[in-house]
Amino acid sequence: MNAWNARMAGSLRSLAVGAVLFLCMLVNIGVAWGFAVWGDVPRDGYASVATEPWPRKVPDNWPPVSDTCRAVRWGVSATEWFGLRPWKVETFEGHQIAFADQTEAVWRYRVGWPFRSMHWWAVPGGHMNSAPLPIGTRLELGGGLDLPSGLTTAPIEGRALPIWPYWPGFLANTLIYAAMVGALAFCPSIVNRLRRHRTGCCRRCGYEVRDLPLCPECGTERSVRSAESGALASQEVLA
Repeated sequence: MNAWNARMAGSLRSLAVGAVLFLCMLVNIGVAWGFAVWGDVPRDGYASVATEPWPRKVPDNWPPVSDTCRAVRWGVSATEWFGLRPWKVETFEGHQIAFADQTEAVWRYRVGWPFRSMHWWAVPGGHMNSAPLPIGTRLELGGGLDLPSGLTTAPIEGRALPIWPYWPGFLANTLIYAAMVGALAFCPSIVNRLRRHRTGCCRRCGYEVRDLPLCPECGTERSVRSAESGALASQEVLA
């Protein structure tokens, strides 16, 4: 009977841990979606970083990446890859300069807190002019669900509800949220046990035992250190 109870208790603990992890995953997705819809998606302030190749498959006629830029906000990061399509080459002071009238670009957005946990892509539906895209221009999305225009505020409407997890951040955030839930659940119990230990009470049921080796209420065995602490507390009360 005791073995069966122990197995049942173990199964219930496993179910509880699984339920907590599942709920933390849902919270993780909800936080990422909140930043995707209402977060400060970078509009400017991009800084050049080490040039990287196109992060995803692009049409064969696209030019190589000319520059890679990145901007980071609270809960949101954006990376832009763009390549210039030269149409005219001129020589100026001994240097050949390529002028471009078209630019190909890919944006990658990552959202989440404290780590970026979900991401999506935004790509213009064809080439774009070198001038800034008009406000309200819609982009083709990858890994995200398009949002109604009323919910988006970015100059280039690339916001979306991401459906692709960014696994390193997704797993880290889920574990962090689970640790926070565990701390909230077990901290009161730990504080009560410490308080009972210091006042000479049973750490399990709270019954006053002082210097007794066993709790007369629940039968919990006390350690030698706990019994000594209880004896000292008893002597202080008698004094």
